[in-house]
Amino acid sequence: MNYARQFAQHAALTVLTTLLTGALFYVLRIVLYKNLSQDEYGLFYVVFSCVMIVQTIVTFGFDPGLVPFITRYREEGDPSAIKSIALGSLVPQGFITAFVVAAFLAVPPLAAPWVAAFPDAPALFRTLAHPASASLFRILALHAVLVLMFKCAQQVLLGLQAIAWRNAADLARAILCLGSAVALLHAGWGIRATAAAYTLGALAEAAVLAIALWVSFPHIVRARFTWRPEAVRHVFDSGKWLSAGFGGIVVFSSVDTMIISLVRKELLDAAAYQIALPTITIMYSLMIAAGISLLPMVRTLWLRKEYALLTEGVQRIYDTAIGVMLPAGVLIASGSDVLMTTLFGKNVLNAGDAFDVLAVGGIAFFLSYINLHVLAGIDQARAAGVAVICGLVFDVALSVPLTYAFGIRGAAIAGVLGYACVMGTSLVVIRRALAIRVSIKAIMVSVLISAGCGLAAHVLRRYGLIHLDHPVTSAVSGALLLALALAALEFIGIIHLRHLITTIKGGQVQTIREHNPKCD
Repeated sequence: MNYARQFAQHAALTVLTTLLTGALFYVLRIVLYKNLSQDEYGLFYVVFSCVMIVQTIVTFGFDPGLVPFITRYREEGDPSAIKSIALGSLVPQGFITAFVVAAFLAVPPLAAPWVAAFPDAPALFRTLAHPASASLFRILALHAVLVLMFKCAQQVLLGLQAIAWRNAADLARAILCLGSAVALLHAGWGIRATAAAYTLGALAEAAVLAIALWVSFPHIVRARFTWRPEAVRHVFDSGKWLSAGFGGIVVFSSVDTMIISLVRKELLDAAAYQIALPTITIMYSLMIAAGISLLPMVRTLWLRKEYALLTEGVQRIYDTAIGVMLPAGVLIASGSDVLMTTLFGKNVLNAGDAFDVLAVGGIAFFLSYINLHVLAGIDQARAAGVAVICGLVFDVALSVPLTYAFGIRGAAIAGVLGYACVMGTSLVVIRRALAIRVSIKAIMVSVLISAGCGLAAHVLRRYGLIHLDHPVTSAVSGALLLALALAALEFIGIIHLRHLITTIKGGQVQTIREHNPKCD
């Protein structure tokens, strides 16, 4: 079996779907920003950041803890067990969701009069006094219920290896979110269109996943349900560290947004941060999407004791990331004003303050993300969870003073340092199991070439080749500089993109059978 080719084939559909859904959600943000006031845009994403954190807490232990158990029972041919642990897991999650729904319905109207009496309160609290706050939370209460349903169905389908259905559901969610937002904004819903669009998208995903189960797995739907509290508890105990890792890594930005709204008095800072953050995230979505399929590959090689091949694969990811993402981040930061203004319009507030930091520091997030998949694959889920918890604590501890002193630039710095903490902590554990080597030479050369790219971009700006009024010329100039940087790194021997492409095509790959002839 050619594992490089298998990894590429398994990742291709997920990468394509992730890129498409990411692009659609990004267009949704642009539509919202152009049709709402900046305060309304900031208000919604402060509220939605709270919702994202709550969702992670609600599904803690079961997302993605259900997946390996669903896979095991599938292999054992026990549909009753699949149905029982899936529905059984909804009981504890349902109790927490009921509490969340009650809080969403009760807190805003009760808190509004108290908050209104303190006009100088932080923006986070003043969101509760906004006239639209109560209606937003009512709609998002339904959103919380729908998210619980489709998250559970997602885990079941992942365990059953129904990847195509899961991708279709994600795509349906993105399409309906964008379409309904446009329609509701045109109908005059204003800020309520934001929550309604996300809720309708969640409904679409839940519906597609339900159809998938009925159509492709009717024997599971019709199987007998039995209450198995011990099995549900075992799922939670097995999945809690994975949830801490994979759930925690995606709430860094939500935590930073909440802290910005807590420290600053204006929602404009939160709005600016929520312009910068998704813009830089979409830049790295290709590599992030490819990492989605990394865990099963790492797990397979680890179980088959193919440590040399696993080490080589992870090492290549590290080398490529160091060589590609540093100069790319510097070049993206150099043209951040052109990029964001072209996409969001003329007034992007002070989003560039955060964007530049996030662009250059994006490598810390990517390597943290990769490290979590590697740790989960080599039976170090606890280490993954601990690394993310340490990073989150570090992020929160730094965010408050840095945001107070430097605004959203400080929040971005804290976020990058938090990711760096996760990256470093997780790398220490990985290196105990695998002989991963971090080349100081590669880092220094990449940093020097990145600095050269930044200087060259500055010269091009002075000559008008990178300018707000010439976005196409700016993009071409940046692409040429990046190509030159990568060519230099390839020539020096820091990265090996040609070899990597050849490997993925299957020309020079080592296979499992070559390493272990007994493997079938």
